[in-house]
Amino acid sequence: MKDLSKFEQYYIGLDVGTNSVGWAVSDFDYNILRYRGQDMWGVHLFDDAQTAKERRMFRTARRRREREVNRIAWVRDLFRDEVDKVDPLFFQRLEDSRLHASDRRVHQNNTLFNDKNYQDKDFHREFPTAYHLRNTLMKTTDQKFDIRLVYLAIAHMMKSRGNFLYQGATFDANAAFDESYQRLIESIRLVLGIILPDNAKQSVQNSIRGKGITRKKGDLQSAWQAKGNKQLLELIKLISGGKAKLSILFTKNDADSNDELIDALKNAEESELKDFQFSKADYDETLVPVLESLLDDDAIELLENAKKIYDWSVLSTIIGNHSSLSEAMIEISQKHHHDLSVLKHLVRKYEPNKYAEFFKKKKSADNYQAWIGHSTDKNNKSVCDQDTFYKAIKSLLDAHKENDEVSDVFKRIEEGSFLNKLRVSSNGVIPYQLHLMELEKILENASRHYDFLNHKDDTGYSVREKIIQILTFRIPYYVGPLSDKHLAEKDEKHGHAWIVKNPGFEHTPIRPWNFGQVVNLDASAEAFIRRMTSKCTYLPTCDVLPKQSLLYSEYIVLNQLNNLKMNGRDIDEESKKNLFGLCKSKRNVSKRDIANRLGISQDELSGFDGDLKLSLKSYHDFKDILGDEALKRDRVKAFVEDCIAAWLLLSRGIK
Repeated sequence: MKDLSKFEQYYIGLDVGTNSVGWAVSDFDYNILRYRGQDMWGVHLFDDAQTAKERRMFRTARRRREREVNRIAWVRDLFRDEVDKVDPLFFQRLEDSRLHASDRRVHQNNTLFNDKNYQDKDFHREFPTAYHLRNTLMKTTDQKFDIRLVYLAIAHMMKSRGNFLYQGATFDANAAFDESYQRLIESIRLVLGIILPDNAKQSVQNSIRGKGITRKKGDLQSAWQAKGNKQLLELIKLISGGKAKLSILFTKNDADSNDELIDALKNAEESELKDFQFSKADYDETLVPVLESLLDDDAIELLENAKKIYDWSVLSTIIGNHSSLSEAMIEISQKHHHDLSVLKHLVRKYEPNKYAEFFKKKKSADNYQAWIGHSTDKNNKSVCDQDTFYKAIKSLLDAHKENDEVSDVFKRIEEGSFLNKLRVSSNGVIPYQLHLMELEKILENASRHYDFLNHKDDTGYSVREKIIQILTFRIPYYVGPLSDKHLAEKDEKHGHAWIVKNPGFEHTPIRPWNFGQVVNLDASAEAFIRRMTSKCTYLPTCDVLPKQSLLYSEYIVLNQLNNLKMNGRDIDEESKKNLFGLCKSKRNVSKRDIANRLGISQDELSGFDGDLKLSLKSYHDFKDILGDEALKRDRVKAFVEDCIAAWLLLSRGIK
């Protein structure tokens, strides 16, 4: 080892990794040097860089819960005076219900009702579930119910009010299917190149309504004449609720097959996309970002349209032939009790020694207590999923599957219709309009007996109208979190808020009925755009262009062509023009297309990482509308750029 202080020139070597940096100092003969008696080499360790995904998911869940609590609190404020006339301690008991008995301000065992002749046990006996209560209040027009019952039914709707996929429209199941199906067959034609039978729509609708996965698959294959078509068969698996491989779905049997994409999908199927299916609880939060990183916009749209058909089938299974959501949920509850009796009978009959362990043991990850969320197992953080519970039943009764009773249970397990619960992730397909229909009927019946529901205050809205607005109110995407802080970006705690309130309303609480008066929608929309817009790297004073911009699309393609090498050498200018012309004549240009155009093999191409796919999607979209010649004129191109920018704003709900 030599002393570093004796050398004027030396090498510094770095090995930079994701969570470490190794370093060494040597002379020109690669001998390690010393400095102050220490060898000049070492490693510095640090934590891996983390994305904002986990923090964002917690923040999203926290805000969702906060909005849920706010909705219930607003309804409570509207009912408080009327409820206090009957039971002044009702809301206090609700507040204390989450506390230990010794910490409650109202010391008694009942949570809801503590009347002399009507207590909690009487309430639960009369209304086993909240849907029984909702159904009774909705269908009974001539009876005056306790105001506390009316509040409980409405609060239940506010807690889980459904999705807003059909916001602003009256939900029609058949119309929703027609629109989703038309979009799906167009996506299948565009992405997979498959033209489906023209008269298959009604058969498909009947195939996926209220059936198990196996029957859905068989009926869909017949309706679409999919026998022998591997791509279509994988798509049918997804729509039926089964597991599929995207690497097969997007594998083409012709020269246009994208080998790099297929390899990337296969690798993802080993980890992130393993057992891919639409019914996974983390589909939106976890799987969609992975898909967006691998697939182009058309392929993503194909999966989105397929999922809409799947969601429709789940919703149709939940609702069935019932006239309301409550009726359907009551039937599910009744079936659950019946199925539980059947299962208990079978376990007592064939596996009596395992009865207590399967039905009563609290510390388990896959028995009935875990399925209904009563398990105390530390490894079972919430409840076990349906697949895990079904596997436990099969394992318990597998030795007796030849018995008719057991085989019938196994058949229903395959269909996914055995021991279903009321609260499951698939309820996310229920649109808010189904809850709204029941809410309006309940309020209509209650308003005949309670005048306060019809009373209008200085806002011009009655209590009845305000309750409906609470259910249907949704914060516009471009307004963001409803922070009570004005100029919230200056407050570290509210750093993710950008809402702008109108002058004079800075400290006014926001409610659904005063939202338009308090919030400056135009200024909030502009703040949203400014917040999401970055500056150009090359022109720091200019805003970045949209990704779909004609100019930016051309830049991306040219940038990739500039890095492209043939046999280790840069391609010439003429070849670049040739390939750019290919991009203008073909919507998606793959590595295979480039090699064929240049008259070489794919192995001779380099200068890119992973998949090489060139696309001028926006150019082709507008060329189909305006024609190629029109897009050569500057005024037309400027008009198209404005249309793209406007479309991006409208797609985010900004007018």
